[in-house]
Amino acid sequence: MRKIKAEKLSQEMFKEYGQILTIPDELIPTSLEGSGFKHRGELAFMDTHGLLEFGVTTFEKRSMVAPELEQHAKTPELLFAMDGPFVIPIALRTNQGEGDLPNERSIKAILVEQGQGVIFGDGVWHAAPYPLKEKSSVLVGFKKHSWKHDIVLKTLAEPIEIEV
Repeated sequence: MRKIKAEKLSQEMFKEYGQILTIPDELIPTSLEGSGFKHRGELAFMDTHGLLEFGVTTFEKRSMVAPELEQHAKTPELLFAMDGPFVIPIALRTNQGEGDLPNERSIKAILVEQGQGVIFGDGVWHAAPYPLKEKSSVLVGFKKHSWKHDIVLKTLAEPIEIEV
């Protein structure tokens, strides 16, 4: 079993995988202001070429061992830590197009804090989030019905154990 240490999420380390979405602070300029509100728009973008579906998945704490990764080849995917942090292993694809495999040499684990989210680009390999609390909810967004029609699972040559 291969052990990897979870890395704190940063723009620099995540740029090959997609975008980071976080609750903006006062340093981000407002797009629109009014009585009692400040809107900070254009923080991230998702092009799904169709309806965008949102759902909430509640994960229970479990052993942080990933025997397999999943991929959505035809859609980006948003995972936003609503009520607690999580870690998640991610990997680049070996080549472009359907039928590709996770590049096992590129596997890393990232720590996504509560109030942060990641938007994986099309085809990025990942496992399901591993919450650090006993139970944690994650906002999930992708092209409608991707969970039924655009999911590929691949067993890893060597399972990954994540250390926090």
